Amino acid sequence: MILQFKNQQFQEKEFSFKPISRNNIRLLDLKLNEVDRHDYFSISSAYYLMTGRKGLWIYGNEETFLVAARHPNKKQESILLFPPIGKSPIRLIQSALSDKMLSKGEVQLARIENEDMHLVMKLQLHGFSPPEAEKILDWTYPVHIISTEQVIEHIGSAYRNFRSHINRAIRKGYTSKIIDIKSDKKDLLEIVHNWANDGKKPEFTYEDLVTPTIEVIRLMEDDILSLDGVIIYDKNTPIGFWIWEETGQEKNIAASLVRISIGGNSSAEFAGLKMCERLKEKGISKVCLGGSETKSLDDFKRKMVPIDSIELKTMILKKT
Repeated sequence: MILQFKNQQFQEKEFSFKPISRNNIRLLDLKLNEVDRHDYFSISSAYYLMTGRKGLWIYGNEETFLVAARHPNKKQESILLFPPIGKSPIRLIQSALSDKMLSKGEVQLARIENEDMHLVMKLQLHGFSPPEAEKILDWTYPVHIISTEQVIEHIGSAYRNFRSHINRAIRKGYTSKIIDIKSDKKDLLEIVHNWANDGKKPEFTYEDLVTPTIEVIRLMEDDILSLDGVIIYDKNTPIGFWIWEETGQEKNIAASLVRISIGGNSSAEFAGLKMCERLKEKGISKVCLGGSETKSLDDFKRKMVPIDSIELKTMILKKT
């Protein structure tokens, strides 16, 4: 398949950076639907657009491609290259590193998993440093995959903490509904801004906190990708939501994109349960919660007892 970008296209054997935005994200989505990777976020178009909100590109030709993004949290120029897909991955990376677009700043190979180790070994033979633990982005802690059915049942000692929170949420009378972006956008934005303004996250700017979620809400409005979500209420007050993308060729894989809770008192766990109930109704048995930037977030995800966890690393390809 040849990727069309308005009046441009990838010609055979030609490598070039092409910008991706909300206006043409469907083109990347079609390409990613051909791919099968252990880390579901690696095939989530919405995740790439959320992460690459300061700049997102696809690089390659019809035989080999990779996704590139400007680092969302660094002020100095820094580019993330996600592992190539297709033929000649080493040649593609070498070509990208010599491209004038990457002539300045740092370049990292991002979200490296076990299936990329053959590529890593070849890069090390070419003189690159070994991969290292991520320190900033959302794979500092492992990616976790959960079973929707097991979370719904939440049976056994491993679910003791989660079960306690669910029982508390039920006693408090929390309710949920499927997000209708046309009628619920105001409630979603109210939750986002209240959460960002609570003063408990001094290491992040307001922009860093709200921009990824605003991008996902805009994607829901565009209705191009398969996004869905649930919103949680304490009586008539919106206190949390969870939004995910249903991706993969058969749309049978779910990748959790954003989860925000301002209610405390078990609203986040209740939202996780309602997400799993919604996904099971649609025939989706697994959901990838992604990784985490902090231990507290990783601890929260472990409450839902992952059935699989994936360690990801980062590899410096070019220093500033």
